[in-house]
Amino acid sequence: MKKIGIMTFYIPNYGSVLQGYASKTFLQKNGYEAVMLDSDRLGVSDEELAEAGNRHPECIEIYQNFLKSLTGNAAIVSEKSLACLADFIKEELSPEAHSIPELERIAATDEFAAFIIGSDQVWNVSLGIITKQFFLLFAPPEKRIPLCPSFGAGQIHEFLKEDLAEVLKQYERLSVREEDGVRIIKELTGRDAVRLADPTILLTPDEWREFAGVSPDDEKGYLLLHFLNAPNKIAVKNIRYLAETTGMPVRAFSTGYPEYEAIEGVEHIDGGPRDYVRIIANAGLVCTDSFHTTMFSINLDTDFYAFDRQYVHGVSEISRFTTLLNRYDLNERMILDEDFVPDPDHLKITKDRSSIRDEERNTAKNYLLQAIQDTVNSAE
Repeated sequence: MKKIGIMTFYIPNYGSVLQGYASKTFLQKNGYEAVMLDSDRLGVSDEELAEAGNRHPECIEIYQNFLKSLTGNAAIVSEKSLACLADFIKEELSPEAHSIPELERIAATDEFAAFIIGSDQVWNVSLGIITKQFFLLFAPPEKRIPLCPSFGAGQIHEFLKEDLAEVLKQYERLSVREEDGVRIIKELTGRDAVRLADPTILLTPDEWREFAGVSPDDEKGYLLLHFLNAPNKIAVKNIRYLAETTGMPVRAFSTGYPEYEAIEGVEHIDGGPRDYVRIIANAGLVCTDSFHTTMFSINLDTDFYAFDRQYVHGVSEISRFTTLLNRYDLNERMILDEDFVPDPDHLKITKDRSSIRDEERNTAKNYLLQAIQDTVNSAE
């Protein structure tokens, strides 16, 4: 059985954890031994930081500001939910810890046939550093497979463009999650990257419902709130309107903000990744600033409205939503205008999502399986 290493985020964030789970599960179902590699959220060693600072002194301040911004994000998930996430990571992802030197040694042997990087924002170079960990620089180029990594934002620091272009040109194949990523790679390298949907698409809606234990006896028809940062004024105004108009009970999952106090009757719910998928599947309407919560709403045929996220690091990442909603022709489900009011007679999404989902799933599956097969064949 061929062993495939997966390097990705599995930070205390439901979407990050589940895209990693989806990749691992899909590979196992297709006859590979999938190994989640232990990763640091930023993946920056002291040596890499010093080296990057010598090459580009401006990156030090950028990196330090990024670290400060993460401090503001540290407590957005309740302790109970964090514990559930930690248990799931340990039991289901079971990451193996290796230092970069160890990975370099392992990658030079036949132990691993290939290494996958992605998805999520593993190529987010907003912090001004290209890391060995998240660009798989510890592995030979022929063993590196990018599985729709995201740059997060639509722009790259000017001082980093030449270095990034040099790294990207080493890849034998390139895929990204957003159209902005396709553009960035084309501008930097002249190459055409494949745009792929987030790896959570690799599992079907029925597989996700089975994973979550969705039952006919579950509570259904509530207004679900899942925000990764405090909801902005536009979100709060619309949530209040939707709650009053629909009469749905309001449930907030895993996070709590002072802004929720302006919304009457909010009940807070904690849980792990299975609970997260289940409450999205059973919701009558979802309000969120989370890319993955939007993605799961689409995958599970749940009605939703998405709102711009108030990123504490100050870098807009709205391109992730733009690509996703454009693909499904659901741009009207993103509320950015302060004067916009949802039409109570058109809260349900009537556009068919299944055919696009199937196409996205097949494209992602074919890309990944072919990339692995090409890598294996080249080594034989």
